[in-house]
Amino acid sequence: MVREDLPPADPPPPEDCPERLVLSLRQQSVVLRIGGQLNADTAGRLRLFLSMFTVDGGPEELVLDLAGVHAVDEDGMAPVHEADDWMRLRQASLRLASVSPAVAAHLRDARCSRMLHPDPPSDRPRR
Repeated sequence: MVREDLPPADPPPPEDCPERLVLSLRQQSVVLRIGGQLNADTAGRLRLFLSMFTVDGGPEELVLDLAGVHAVDEDGMAPVHEADDWMRLRQASLRLASVSPAVAAHLRDARCSRMLHPDPPSDRPRR
């Protein structure tokens, strides 16, 4: 019996797991803008933040915009390298869309233990 004054009832939960809530989110690409200093003092916060996007079920592509970074060292870049490793394990990708002069110099430094390659600059204006 259907009454006009009552909203329709929700469909019953699946029989195999009536109490379980199932959520799914698919993101192809996430762009993160990071600014300030990337060093030992900020690495923990960056690592925590990046871990939200590198877990299973995360985006297929994680794009980092590092144009606002004004100081960087190896400790500060460690979370970025770790995120790159996690993304590769998930068969996803991490790329650097834009880097500041400080980050570019760090990436060119021969002492940098690993190499990430930023995208070439585009001719289109930034928004």
